[in-house]
Amino acid sequence: MDPFEYLEKRGLFNIKPGLERMEKVLRSFDNPHLSIPTVHIGGTNGKGSTSAIVEAIMREFPLRTGMYTSPHLLSVLERLRIDGKEIDREALGNAMSKVLSVEIGEELTYFELLTAASYLIMEELKVDVNISEVGMGGKWDATNVLGPQAIAITSISMDHMDHLGYDTVSISAEKCGIIKPSTPVVVGEVCADLEEKERCLRTILDRCTHNGCPVVLVSRKESVEGKKELLSSYNIPDWRVISVEPETGMKGTRARFGVFGPERDGQREPKFALIDRIFRSEFGLPLIGVHQAYNMAVGICLSMLILPFAISHSMLRGGDPGALSSLISGDVEELVKEYPPARLEQMVRTGLEKVKIIGRMEAFERGGKELFIDGGHNIEAARSISSALISVHPGRKVVLLLAMMGDKDVAGFLRNLEIDIGSVILTKLPYDRAMPPGRLLKGAIISGLDMKEIHIIPDIKMAVDRWLALVDDEKIGLATGSFYIYRFVRGDHGLQNI
Repeated sequence: MDPFEYLEKRGLFNIKPGLERMEKVLRSFDNPHLSIPTVHIGGTNGKGSTSAIVEAIMREFPLRTGMYTSPHLLSVLERLRIDGKEIDREALGNAMSKVLSVEIGEELTYFELLTAASYLIMEELKVDVNISEVGMGGKWDATNVLGPQAIAITSISMDHMDHLGYDTVSISAEKCGIIKPSTPVVVGEVCADLEEKERCLRTILDRCTHNGCPVVLVSRKESVEGKKELLSSYNIPDWRVISVEPETGMKGTRARFGVFGPERDGQREPKFALIDRIFRSEFGLPLIGVHQAYNMAVGICLSMLILPFAISHSMLRGGDPGALSSLISGDVEELVKEYPPARLEQMVRTGLEKVKIIGRMEAFERGGKELFIDGGHNIEAARSISSALISVHPGRKVVLLLAMMGDKDVAGFLRNLEIDIGSVILTKLPYDRAMPPGRLLKGAIISGLDMKEIHIIPDIKMAVDRWLALVDDEKIGLATGSFYIYRFVRGDHGLQNI
């Protein structure tokens, strides 16, 4: 059977928790995923953006990069990028065929097949860094077979509750499943609610303490002292707090950063040497939204943590046997000599300027109409979308196109979408798991949108046409609620990126 036909028959949304199938398959290929320096990125929101940030920075160095993310928005080939380019269909098909030739006694899921094939390709193409995004959760996700040199938990929000739990602490515990012994962990701004934030942070820090992991916390400037006090109360090998002062607009997001460590004498974690050097100035990237400043901080930290391993891997691949010890230890001394602070800063800056990711507050123009597409689908995402739109277009009315999957909290999402909504089009994605418009309407009414102009158009193509017709010079358009809405809006409608 054609591997792509098999993939489609497995079903995009078929989920079977557990790592046994992945371990059996990868073991038959001598565990290719364990031979490459790896960054493993978990969290509720921000994983894709953070992955793209790390990839863009790493590509400024003499390295081969591999990035594995999900979901795809237009083509399954998006999920694996080698040196910044989508994998070609033949290469992915051949890798999937190899994976499918292994008899393990049960079938792989859609995600498992793509994950195993992607790791096999990365090893065959001899990449120097594997940037992998967790699919869902962490502990039982197919990517959790990795042995990373740096880990991130970008954020925590209520999502996938049927699988991960019905409170943020339970969700945090699941996402902490990717934390490995002695491996540095970078933690973003995990929750908006202060009480939930501390509970989630304590859950993460408990796991880090148990595993002897150095920790970096990314923080709003006003919360730095509280984060330092919290970290000081834990028996963690070493830690840093990165302060973020962001600003955003249509051209992107900038931030001033600061770095703070423990106020004590003694040995500091050498893995943080590059982080200590890099966060001394302002950086920017072409992504809209204050939340991207925090993703940028996480991405820079991960890049500085993985860089020594990736450079050593590249040198070893080039025939330098002396690079082996540096690859094992992640030694930064030679790297500091090769890339002094000014040069390192410029390479990071240049990489950040090239970051691109679709479907995250992506701005378009069509016939003078201004449109945004964002795949956000939970409460935290709604807050980020609201903040971004208000920053770039304060006071403008919004024509909202909404489609969501069946397990999402419609009322919670809309209640936190604090923008001036003039009219709403509710529609249905063409998937079995998609939420029908009737349930969307019920959530809209509960959220308080019942006084708005609401259009129920089950056919998504007709809904997109109506949405585009309602947007005018006075209103901006926002399509959101699911990443799966992207291809229907982005399709053949003549949208041009701004």
